[in-house]
Amino acid sequence: MTADDWNRHWNDYAAAAEKNPAQQFRFETTIDLIRSISPKPIQIVDVGCGTGALLEILQSEFTGAQLVGVEPSKSGFDIASERLV
Repeated sequence: MTADDWNRHWNDYAAAAEKNPAQQFRFETTIDLIRSISPKPIQIVDVGCGTGALLEILQSEFTGAQLVGVEPSKSGFDIASERLV
């Protein structure tokens, strides 16, 4: 079995993932689930946040919530860091 190479994954596929309709569906489902738990969450942690695309949406949906993204791959982290300045 080969190890996952998430740095290569994000370098090669980040732009394509942004256009994937399944990703948009997952994001909408996640937002609906968060709202069902708490309409005004104080903190949200995205474990495996990839490029930070979901965090960017959560930032506008849940103004004032403290958002934390955890991403072990350097390339995903770098993309998320630029996106969420």
